Parts: sequence; C-alpha cells; structure tokens
Amino acid sequence: MTIPLTAEDQAEADNMLAELINRGYKQVGQRKHLTVGARVRHVGEQYDEAYENGTGNIYGITVRRENDVELVVVRDEPRFSGGSRIAGLANYHVQVIR
Repeated sequence: MTIPLTAEDQAEADNMLAELINRGYKQVGQRKHLTVGARVRHVGEQYDEAYENGTGNIYGITVRRENDVELVVVRDEPRFSGGSRIAGLANYHVQVIR
C-alpha cells in the first residue's frame, strides 16, 4: 500500500527509522502479523471509526530482539493539534485493521 507523504513527513519517518537502526534495531518488511503498509490503530483509540478503518499505516518495522519490535506509523491526522503524523509505536500498542 502506498502511504501519501509530504516531503517533511518522509524525512521525519526516515529519520525515525535511522535512529532505531542506530540503536541496534534491524529493519524488516514483516514481523508475524505486522507488514509494512498495513492499516492499524493505536490500542488507545477506542472509537468506531478507528476500529473499522484504522488511523494510520505502518511505514517501517524494526526488530532488536524477539519481543522488542518498534514500528514507525504514518497517521492519517496528527494525534494532537499541531503535532506530527509520524509516530513511533511498540508492536503491542497497535492493532492491525487490514
């Protein structure tokens, strides 16, 4: 799935991935049920639209150890007014929608 990004979003997401790699994570395209491009929601987003459609897409997946998985997610909208669309989330903080 193609995730529409501004140049600023792209740079921020790439920088976040680079920081994770510098901290010892390895970038992968898939990890168990998580795949790059998958539609997800943060588990704290418990409203109908989030459950049905998700709130963002996985941009990158990084793994350091078996249970140490960090994701870079591009959200549809910033979580907070004036914030970024790019989020770093642990795998246990997301639910795959489709």
